[in-house]
Amino acid sequence: MKTCPRRLRRIRELYAVNNVIHRVRMHERREQIKRWGIALLGGACTQCGLTLEDVDGRLEAFDFHHKPGETKAFNIAGSYQFSWRGLDVSC
Repeated sequence: MKTCPRRLRRIRELYAVNNVIHRVRMHERREQIKRWGIALLGGACTQCGLTLEDVDGRLEAFDFHHKPGETKAFNIAGSYQFSWRGLDVSC
């Protein structure tokens, strides 16, 4: 079955636009999950006490680490299914 070149071009244009929209939404969702995780785990670095307000809300200042002696049970990307109890927030 042949596809009309004009239709094919339109499909490619729609894909390009939707691809950008999808990436933006995924970035926003990842930020939302990280902000939620930081709040869930106390809202501050467990090592120095730094909070989101101290760094003007910059999420990249924080990382999640497993507590000493804990085994890695999940990745942050699949976090909606598992407990966050074995993690610490650090900067």
